Amino acid sequence: MDYFQSTIVASTDKSFQLEYTSSILINLDIKNTANNPDIIYLNNLSGWGIDQIRSINKLVNTPPIFSQNRLIIVEDAQNLTTESQNSLLKTLEEPPSHTFFLLFTDNLNSLLDTIKSRCTIINSPYHANSQTTGLTITSDLSQNLSYSSQVSTDKQNLINLIKNQIHSFQKQLLKKPDPKTAQSIRLLHKSLAMIDSNVNPTSALDFFYLSL
Repeated sequence: MDYFQSTIVASTDKSFQLEYTSSILINLDIKNTANNPDIIYLNNLSGWGIDQIRSINKLVNTPPIFSQNRLIIVEDAQNLTTESQNSLLKTLEEPPSHTFFLLFTDNLNSLLDTIKSRCTIINSPYHANSQTTGLTITSDLSQNLSYSSQVSTDKQNLINLIKNQIHSFQKQLLKKPDPKTAQSIRLLHKSLAMIDSNVNPTSALDFFYLSL
């Protein structure tokens, strides 16, 4: 299947959210029709409480009705309570092969780190014509580490390069989801967190290259 089973889309663009949902439904061969029982929504009508999550956790153990797959869409996931997020953890980590989760949020920081670690995170697309410079990434580890020592002398510039590289990878994910690209994004976020924790910038970037 071309899409990850548990995905968070960080976006305030409702039109993009609709387009992304439609593309997934097409890919999963689920008819985008009203009242299709294989499309489940958590939103302001259903609520985001623990009872709704418990119902979802039970539902995923049953097969889809009309399709081979089921899509569970959590709109405004920032409204999930801490209790609800904790209840959803296990299901997000190991959903049945026929069930896919799509969480939309305009505030990624509102979600628990444990939730984010179990999902592929995608941001809404950046302008197609924007020119940003990312990291140099080659197949030669020694070359990568040499580049790391050079580019890490300016901490803020390195942070900008890493963020630009994350944006570039995210655009690649939108075109063609790939586990390796998603893993690279996770590693880069870890490098940023290390820098934020005052780890030596070169060591933080070395971590990324050594983990590829």
